[in-house]
Amino acid sequence: MKYLTSTTRLCCSLATLALTGTAFSQVAGDECSNALAAAIGDNAFDTTTMTPSANPPADGSCTYLDWGASQDVWFQWNPSESGMADISLCGSAYDTSMVVYENDCTTQVACNDDSCGAQYQSVIPALAVTSGTNYKIRIGGWEAASGAGTMNLAFTDGGGGGGSTPGDECATALVAQEGDNAFDTTTMTPSANPPA
Repeated sequence: MKYLTSTTRLCCSLATLALTGTAFSQVAGDECSNALAAAIGDNAFDTTTMTPSANPPADGSCTYLDWGASQDVWFQWNPSESGMADISLCGSAYDTSMVVYENDCTTQVACNDDSCGAQYQSVIPALAVTSGTNYKIRIGGWEAASGAGTMNLAFTDGGGGGGSTPGDECATALVAQEGDNAFDTTTMTPSANPPA
């Protein structure tokens, strides 16, 4: 019986792993399919270790998104209550771009390129979110910039009684996007101080 040398066994093992695709696992958060769980508060990320995902978002309602072949990181969040979310990348170490999708990796509901003043980081304020809905947060960079940063996720629940539905009162006004903005007033309550 012949025995394989250590070098031969190593080469055969590496070839087998390469053929089966199990040699290297994908970095968590590198694609929509393995998005990182987002927590309320600060969520650190670094896009320099990521690869560009398929289907880069178009500028659409976001002027200067300029995604290109941006290395991006994905987070997902499932709010347990309906309410308003604020998502901020202010203070990150590079010029960020951010897109939020609802229930899948292609239904874009919000986006932003620059909202932190001269720092050029992204903020999506007062995003109306629904309990039980899966939100995917995709973070990339303007003109394929990459770097490290922190995503801050803040949440205010809808509470109870009149005015708790996002958009029902001035304090919970929805953020209008360029283009069409759907709304339904059948679930809203009358606001104080009606216009004369």
